[in-house]
Amino acid sequence: MPSRLAQHLVSRALLSQEQAGELLRLHQAQGGHVDTALLERGMSEADVLAMLGEVSGFRPVNLVDFEPNLEVASFIPPKIAERLSVVPLSLDGNTLHVACAYPVPKKELDEVGFLLGKPLELWVAIELRVREWISIIYRQPLTPRFVQLAAA
Repeated sequence: MPSRLAQHLVSRALLSQEQAGELLRLHQAQGGHVDTALLERGMSEADVLAMLGEVSGFRPVNLVDFEPNLEVASFIPPKIAERLSVVPLSLDGNTLHVACAYPVPKKELDEVGFLLGKPLELWVAIELRVREWISIIYRQPLTPRFVQLAAA
């Protein structure tokens, strides 16, 4: 839940209550995920990723440190990847590792894992980087908002 991330930032004194409210209003107006709004407001990717890990309870993965794995792309269809904001990372034995934007769609991914007959290991990642990987893996255009943010 986006407000959970905003409240976490307030509790860590990284945002005031007023700034958190403004952030959530911006999030509702522009769509996307709260971490994208934080990046647009100048917070570092490292700080945002650390916060996502703390709030979500999932291990964070910095997708900048890896190359998209085209060999595992077929495990998650493009429409599912786009809708859930997820990308496959790797296959370790029978376990499919998946990077997810926050909030992590665990319930939906449990169903995907069931349909695949594979356990999924979920990681949390910054939405911008997940969207870049979706663009590369599935050859889908990146929206102007993410193109601009990636260039910043």
